Amino acid sequence: MKALQTFTLFSLGLFSLGFTGCEKISASADSAKSSAAPLQHLSIGYQKSALNLLVARQQKLFEQQLPNVKVDWKEFPAGPQMLEALAVGAVDFGYVGNTPPIFAQAAGKDIRYVGYEVVTPTSQALVVPSGSPIQSLQDLKGKRIAVQKGSSAHELLGKVLKQAQLSWKDIQPIWLAPAEARAAFDKNSIDAWVIWDPFLSAAKLDAQAQVLIDGTAFPKSYAFYIGNP
Repeated sequence: MKALQTFTLFSLGLFSLGFTGCEKISASADSAKSSAAPLQHLSIGYQKSALNLLVARQQKLFEQQLPNVKVDWKEFPAGPQMLEALAVGAVDFGYVGNTPPIFAQAAGKDIRYVGYEVVTPTSQALVVPSGSPIQSLQDLKGKRIAVQKGSSAHELLGKVLKQAQLSWKDIQPIWLAPAEARAAFDKNSIDAWVIWDPFLSAAKLDAQAQVLIDGTAFPKSYAFYIGNP
């Protein structure tokens, strides 16, 4: 029942407010609205990359749409951590890239897809420090590459390796969340980093990170709004 409530909330809240790039997965929101019990509390998981949810939080759009519902917001460093919280009921609704749900479903987790949006291709990239000897994808062989395990960046790195005709055994993957990876990047303890915005833009601005390849080299990717079943 909670999933139906969440689905209705998303449809009536985000889509009626004209959120940029959002598309519904299904058109069953109206029937869900009539059958759902009154919603009393909604916990929303978000990341710094979830622009639409950040706008909703800043402008209190959910609170305006649902004045009788207690809405709380929980920030997560990346999609895998948010999906762990979703699995145990710590959050009801959230935004993730295309890869975390695949890992979650492979582990037997039940997920309700609510909506999706196309990811800006330049918002994810593999970056190297300024002055790095890595000048081509083939130069990644044997290098220490930081990435959040189970994230959309994980998938992007897999695509990069395939394009470079390298395998995972040819590199040293360093599994780090964004904040830890940025610290490692600043200390030059990794050779490359696969990351998304806003961490990507911050690294380019503050640390002069150089983009070796980004999402424009591959077919378009998606991000999803998901809820508890």
